[in-house]
Amino acid sequence: MSNPTKDKTKEFGCIDVSYSSGQKALFINKDNSGFAYYESGNVAVCVSSLINGYQVKSFFYADDPKKTLIGTIDEHVNGFALDFTGDEEKYEKGNQFKGRKLVMTKTSAIFTDVDGNITKEWKWNPNAQDAGTPPDKPIEFNMNEQLKFKFVDRKRVFVYFRAPSEGLQYAFDCGEKFRRTKTYIENGQRSKIVKGKIDLVVKTPSLIERFDEEERLNQLNKTNVGSKDITNPEIAQAMKAQEDITNEYMDRIINHKYVNPYMDGRWRTDAIQLTVNEVPKLVETGTEIGPKPTNAAAGIFCLASTKRAGKAGTGKAIVDEGELETKARLVKENPKLPRPFVLRAASGRYSRDMPVEVDLDISIPLEVVTPKTFTSYISEIAGADQLCVILCSRADTQEHVWAEQLMEYVLGAICTAGTRKGKRVRIEKDLSKILYRIGKFDMTQSRLLVKRYNVKSLPCYLAFYNGKLVSCKAMGQKAIKLTKSDDNPRTLLYEPNFADQIKTEKILKKLRYEWDLCITSAAGVAHAKRLADSGKHLGADRQDEYAYSLVMVNNEMIGVEDVKTLKKFVSRTGGSGPSKASTLFCSMVKMGTVPLAKLPLDLNEEPEKQGYIPPIACPRTGIILGAGNEHLCNGTCSVAVVKDIRRGTLDAMNSQVQALKQAAMDAVVASRSKGDGNVPREEVDGRHMGHTKTDLLQEFAAALAKGRRGQFQKKNFNYGINLTTSTTNFRGQVLGEPIKIDD
Repeated sequence: MSNPTKDKTKEFGCIDVSYSSGQKALFINKDNSGFAYYESGNVAVCVSSLINGYQVKSFFYADDPKKTLIGTIDEHVNGFALDFTGDEEKYEKGNQFKGRKLVMTKTSAIFTDVDGNITKEWKWNPNAQDAGTPPDKPIEFNMNEQLKFKFVDRKRVFVYFRAPSEGLQYAFDCGEKFRRTKTYIENGQRSKIVKGKIDLVVKTPSLIERFDEEERLNQLNKTNVGSKDITNPEIAQAMKAQEDITNEYMDRIINHKYVNPYMDGRWRTDAIQLTVNEVPKLVETGTEIGPKPTNAAAGIFCLASTKRAGKAGTGKAIVDEGELETKARLVKENPKLPRPFVLRAASGRYSRDMPVEVDLDISIPLEVVTPKTFTSYISEIAGADQLCVILCSRADTQEHVWAEQLMEYVLGAICTAGTRKGKRVRIEKDLSKILYRIGKFDMTQSRLLVKRYNVKSLPCYLAFYNGKLVSCKAMGQKAIKLTKSDDNPRTLLYEPNFADQIKTEKILKKLRYEWDLCITSAAGVAHAKRLADSGKHLGADRQDEYAYSLVMVNNEMIGVEDVKTLKKFVSRTGGSGPSKASTLFCSMVKMGTVPLAKLPLDLNEEPEKQGYIPPIACPRTGIILGAGNEHLCNGTCSVAVVKDIRRGTLDAMNSQVQALKQAAMDAVVASRSKGDGNVPREEVDGRHMGHTKTDLLQEFAAALAKGRRGQFQKKNFNYGINLTTSTTNFRGQVLGEPIKIDD
């Protein structure tokens, strides 16, 4: 078998052969990469080049609908080749192939017969243990009708692609290739001066040859070099092709046959006219309404109504409805059905990031404010002591629908404010008797508010008092709960032992803990005071962020009084009230003081029930079960662990700290909700983004108070663009507002 002859090749060494039907058969690049195709069009062989073409990866496929991979060999001669000349009966249950197959690995090779039995197994290294012997004759078999596999040795592995009807044969060399084939000794010769020395033979040009080459290059630089001056045939051929293109372009320029490289003033008109000429013209029926368009392009976009002749003898014409008229009539005959509360309350229930507020039982539709009624609504319709709120939105996006729904729930809460729990709900129908009057303005119908107040951030609301603007704020949609932070707790390490300091700080640094080190109780108190002072300006509700959540104490070298002193001061930091989370004090006991248990060990169960005599330590976390006062620093610590501190120890401590924080937050929620379990958590928890019913009511109350005090916006008020994150509330601090620092 031989490769295609040179008459089948293209420029630059590419091989391009096709079947007599015109279908591509073989395409090989100069770097030995390429494809071979079956006459059906399916890929038979795919070869990718790795390093300048001397190493390749080859993939071989069957000519079937599944494009089964029947062989693959990489640059290290790792892969397989199998006999796929039969049908799919060679595949057993579980896609296990049964037939002739050669598998080559990094260290060995295995060959199976027709029945799938291993007949030959050997290793590439003949000196290895149980190396076996390679086959004494080549392994040959047909992979399918057009592919034949041949294995001689590791360096001689061939796959032949054949098309006998076309007279096409090509051999893919898949053997191992090295960049350097000859050794140093083979490329050298014995020295005539020193015995036993081998000199490397390197062909270097002489001074005369180098001078002639440089002189030739200088002459080429001084002249107009063309393809005829290049000795390399491939480069000369490429330059010749480029010269032909350049000469053709220069001829077009000389004869004024080129296209303008820039656009003149008529480019827009010419482009429109070209588009009009390409679009099929509308056939005139003779029954069109209105004058005939003078511009040809106008007829393309004309969607006006037309008329057609009526019944014979009536003498009347019947006018057909246009698109807008038809849509309006359909909407009138098929009005939108009202959405019950069940559907409105379930809106977004199955979305992960938009939880539903389940307590909003009453929803009252907002009053529609138009450009004609806007001025009278804010100054006359709204009462003298009413805060008039105008929701600016549009009904074509989901976030605006959510904003309108939230406003309707707020209005329902205002109208039922006097209802007692457990009594029948009483809805105030006279809107002039409530404190806040809420209407909606569709921004798609008019640009009145854009011109007057520069309203560009939607959805938002405008608050008026006696016809004067008090405030304008962006809406943050429904509230999205901010999940509980699982960050590592801020830690104070009370460790006088220098060796243990290094070990513990190393694991704290590895797990990205924030910690402070102290060797005396006075230093620990100083650290706690400095930390509390850094967050003092944020208020008492956020002091838990600037206090130690975990204190680790050396049980051997620290006295009980020092621990009490530190604990007494740390307990005063971290805020006050129900939000205060207690600090976890952990006692570190020397390894060997307490025996270790065997895994598994349940930390939530008494050691006696697990067959251990307390105290006993967990080998994974180091936590001591049944620890006594001597292990807990005379009862000043809550938990005791054995050294050395490891990842499992810190993970267990982190879990206990998070449990304490969650319990404190649950207490906050319970106190603010006043025992009402139906109140959404984001309404009372200070960690949410966006607006809740409570947020809006608080903002309305603040705006009403400003209006009563006469604190209005300036006449030239310009709202502009504001982000919805400006209303994000996190633990009592509204994002976007400056932090108040007490003098």
